[in-house]
Order: sequence, then C-alpha cells, then structure tokens
Amino acid sequence: MNARCDYADSTTLPNHASLFTGRPVFQPEGWDATTPHGISFDSDNGQTIHDLGNLLMPYKSSSFDVAHDYGLSTAFLYSKQSITFFARSWSSGGGPDLIGEDNGSNKLDYISLTSSTPPLVDEVVNRVQAGTLWNYTFVHFVEPDSIGHFLGWGSTAWSNAVMQLDAQVGRLLDALKANLLLADQAVLILSADHGGAGTSHNNAANSLNYTIPLFVWGPGIPAGVDLHSLFSNRADPGTGRPDYNATPQPMRNGDTANLALSLLGLPPIPGSSILPVYSTLPSIVEQPQSTTNVVGSVVQFTVKANGAPPLSYQWFFNDTDPITDATNATLILTRVKDGDMGAYRVQVTNPAGAVTSAVASLTLLHPPVPMPIPDQMAYVLSLFCVTNLVTDSDTPASILTFSLEPGAPAGARLETNTGVFTWTPQRSHARSTNVISIVATDNGTPPLSATNTFTVVVADYLELSLGNSIVRVGETTQVPIEITTTVGITNLSARLVIPADRIIHLAVTDVAANVALTLESQGPNACLLTFNLRSGEALQDTQVVAQLSFLAVSNQSAFVSLGIANVTAAQSSGDPMPRILANDGRAVVVGAAPLVQALPGTNGQRTLVLYGIPGNNYVVESCPDLLDKVAWQTDSLVIQLTNLCQVIHLSNGPSPVLFFRARQQ
Repeated sequence: MNARCDYADSTTLPNHASLFTGRPVFQPEGWDATTPHGISFDSDNGQTIHDLGNLLMPYKSSSFDVAHDYGLSTAFLYSKQSITFFARSWSSGGGPDLIGEDNGSNKLDYISLTSSTPPLVDEVVNRVQAGTLWNYTFVHFVEPDSIGHFLGWGSTAWSNAVMQLDAQVGRLLDALKANLLLADQAVLILSADHGGAGTSHNNAANSLNYTIPLFVWGPGIPAGVDLHSLFSNRADPGTGRPDYNATPQPMRNGDTANLALSLLGLPPIPGSSILPVYSTLPSIVEQPQSTTNVVGSVVQFTVKANGAPPLSYQWFFNDTDPITDATNATLILTRVKDGDMGAYRVQVTNPAGAVTSAVASLTLLHPPVPMPIPDQMAYVLSLFCVTNLVTDSDTPASILTFSLEPGAPAGARLETNTGVFTWTPQRSHARSTNVISIVATDNGTPPLSATNTFTVVVADYLELSLGNSIVRVGETTQVPIEITTTVGITNLSARLVIPADRIIHLAVTDVAANVALTLESQGPNACLLTFNLRSGEALQDTQVVAQLSFLAVSNQSAFVSLGIANVTAAQSSGDPMPRILANDGRAVVVGAAPLVQALPGTNGQRTLVLYGIPGNNYVVESCPDLLDKVAWQTDSLVIQLTNLCQVIHLSNGPSPVLFFRARQQ
C-alpha cells in the first residue's frame, strides 16, 4: 500500500500524534490556525499533548476520546518508551466526557508497556480467545524501528525483523478468524509512523522516509484492491509527495484514526481534518438465491457484497417488513413454516449509502401427513384391511404412492396407489404382534415421504374339525373330531348338521381320557356336541378328542356333508374365544352309481377322483358343453377299480373347460 506519513515531518512522535488525532503536524497554507496538533519534538518530556504543540487547542481530542465517550472499551499496548507521552495524554490527561453517560476522563481502559512485541500479541490473542477483546485496541510494534536505527532500514537484520513482525500479525489474524463472532466483525488496520533510509528517517522529503504501508483486513473489505480506490478524496500518489492542499490526497497514517472510528460506526474526531470519504456504494457481487425447502427445515439466504467498510445488512420479508435481528450477510431461518413463504431481500449499507439486493423467494414443500392408525386386532383366516389416509397440503396436490417397509408379515399386500393394506393371517400368525410400516411418498422435487407405523396383534383362535371318510352303503365308518387351540379351553359346544336320510346311528367313540363328551339329538338332521375338560385341566394345541361313528343308509351314491355350526368355547380364564374356525367333515357314500370329483390340477394336468365298487369297470366321459347332449366323449377312458376310489391324471387337451361324468360299463 503506497501511503504517506505527514507531509512536513517524518519523525516518530509527530506522526503518532497525527495517527491519533487526525491532524497534520503543522498548519498547511490557507488552513485555520487551529488545524494542526503542533507536536514537532520526538521525545517524551513528561508532559501531555495538551500542554504542548498548538496551544490554540488546549485539549486535543483523539480517536480514544470518541470511542470511550460513546461507551466503547479501549486499550493502548506499546513497546517503545517514548510512546508513553500519548498514554499519559489520554489517561490521566484525558478530558471530560460530554457525550451521553459520563464514562470519565480516562480515555484508556487498559495500558500495557513491554520491551518487545510478542508479549503484546500474547495479550491480545488471549483476549480474543477469551471473548474479552476491547472494542478499540492500539498495538505498537517496536522492532523494525529500533533495528532500523541500529543496523539500518533494508538491512538483513531489519528484513528479518519485518518477517518476525509479519508472523505476529499472522497470529492476530488467525486468532480473529478462529473466533466465530469476531471473524465477522473485527477489522485490523496496519500502518507505520514513517519509513527509513540508512539509520535515520528525519528527512521528510526523502521518499524512503515518507512512503509507508497501510493495510486493512476485515469483513466487507474487498481483498487485493488499492485502498485509495475506496475513497472519493484519496488517490495513489505514485512516487510523489503531495502536500495537504493537493487534490486528491494520498492515504496517510493520519487517516487511520477516523477510518477506525467509521468502522466502529462512530463520528470523526472533533476538529480533525484528515478525513477519508468513502467513494462508492456497496456492490452486491452474489445475490441471494431463491430456494425450495421442506416445512420444518433450516433455510439460509446469503448475500456477498463489496464496498467501503463498514458494511451493514438488514433483511426484509415481503418487501416492507424488516426482520428483527437479521443484520448479517447470511439470514438463517429455523424450522420454517408456511407463514415464512414469500420474498426476501437485503439492504447493504456503508457510509456512502445503501443498495438493495434482488428478491429471493422461499417456496415450501410439505411432506405427506398420515393419519395415525391405532393398534389393530386381526383374526386367523379373516381378511384384515386398513386404508392409510394421508393429507398433502402442496398446491397443486401431490400424487402419492405407497410402499411397504421390510418386516411386514408374510402374505401382507399393499395397494401402491391407494394405500389400502390387506392381510389374511394364517394359523401360524396367531398370538403374534406385527409392526407394519407404510411409507407415503409424493411426486415433488425432491420427493418427500412420511411413514405410518401401527401394530397388528393376531388373536388366539380355536378350530373344530370333522374328518373325511369313504363308506359303502349299509356300512359303518367313523371320522375324527379334532380340536386345535392356541389358548387353554375348558369347554366347547357345537351343532352337528347331518342329513338323517343318508346318515344314522351317530355316536362318539374313542373319547380322550381327559375329556367328557356327549352327543345329544336335536331333531332329524342335527345333534348337539358338548365337550368338557375334567376338573383342573385345560386343552391347548391340537388333539383328536374322539371319533364320530355313523351308518350310511341311502341306496344312492352321494357326497354327504358333515356340517358344524354354532360353535362356542370358553377359555381357561372364562373369556370367550375371539376367533373360532369350523371345518365341516365329509362322507363319500358309495352305492351302485359311481361318483366323480375334480381336483385342482398341477403341471398342466387335470386330476379326477373316481369313486365306485371295487372290481367294477367304469367309463369316464367328458364334454365341453353341458347343453350339447351328443358331445360326451369317452376317449377310451375305462377304469377298473381295485378300491373304493382311484385318482386319475389327465392331460389338459384343447378345451380350457371340461365337464366329466362316469358310468358303469
């Protein structure tokens, strides 16, 4: 940075006085006599700046006065003994506080003098890390100046001292960057009181003496630009040495006082005349972007702006409403809701004025909202059905699809378009608890989903079954009476419905030892079966409790149903059974005429069962149309029975549907 020290003086104390007061050393031609600070000597004589120099100004205000009187904390850390002159001037020699609350006359809250730079940097870094850094801090580095006087500016030792100083500045920057709060707020200004040539810097006309650095780091300050370009009344002087009447002025060390105050949002020093004026409005280099997010999520809008500092931000919602505490480059909205949808913009301001960003819109997507399903009860071999009711408040409404999460019981089905869940629990599912999770997903971008989870408990069941038998007319047979239950029972009753014109002489035999079982007639075609466990016992699992015997009396062959109705049972607890299954039995009564039964085929075959008298020959005929009386065909299918029945496997043939009958040959 090609900055300048005071035009007329390139020594230490005079330039420090300009750095703190924003005044030149001497009165420029044509300027008011009260303009300069007048400190032209270069040693501490034990007095204050107010006692000496320009006596037309009995009190010379500084940047410390403004910061302190506006309620900010200040610190003065230095490592050159003669600088004590200024520490004294604005501590014990400070003036009254005439702004707002009286903060006292001592303008320096903290003063520290050390013999070298590292301990000073340690103090500042520790403050940064502890979050107790002062609002306005001055740090003086002595090594380049002392080594320049001893071994010469530009010497190897001086260059090494500058590199060491650079490392100390790096420590300060690293500490500021590591502090989340200060990284977005703190600004570091680096300058010098003078240059140097040989071992001296007294000649103010020597370019090596009047050329100094001036750097500024901080948020909102564009990197790599010439500091002169940020101010309308400043320009790079090249190699020249403009006096104070030149237009525009170069950046000087005397600019740093009012520059620092402006960065703190404070007015310039009263009576100061070295005052940089910001030249341009902020420029927005990255606009906030519209976004689509999910209700309840976190949303960020970010703007990136360049311009003369300090840059301040204010976010607005729907063009007119300033958002409270939304004063950073990034706006963060947490747990967004429908009321947050709309237009967002940000106003970026610096001392030159304000610019407003483009509008960024927030659109919210709504995940499907399933209606909770309470715990359900299902029953063995009974269809269980649940419809998932889901709302989606997107406009236009989203199309929903449904899917079944892993872990659903075997046989469960889900209609993907409607969310209808169906399941027929099998016997093995009794007494089980099944967690069902159904995901509803919309067709938005990105697709959103919600999971509805509910529990299905399959109840206990009891199953009463009568077996099957094949019997010739006039003969007696029996079928088993079987009970299956998943919970202990103590009694059961059922109505047996059996046609008396085909079956007579009903009786129970082979009754289990732990069971008392009776059979009571209830008319010509029915009887009541009563079952009781003996005292202190209960039946559970599967057991054949007795045999039902009977005589087949009809002369006609027939498939006779052994029906079961009105089954009731009591658990050991006394509660009724929640689910009862009844499986009818069957007696195939074989007389003179044969019977044919069709069974479900497998592997492309048709399967028949032929019932008849052993030793007889029977012709099996087929027909695709029962209304065509001449269509019956035998296909040379003649069967001689060796038992009361025989299974016959046939190929499928050309007709998809066939009717079969049998006759004795």
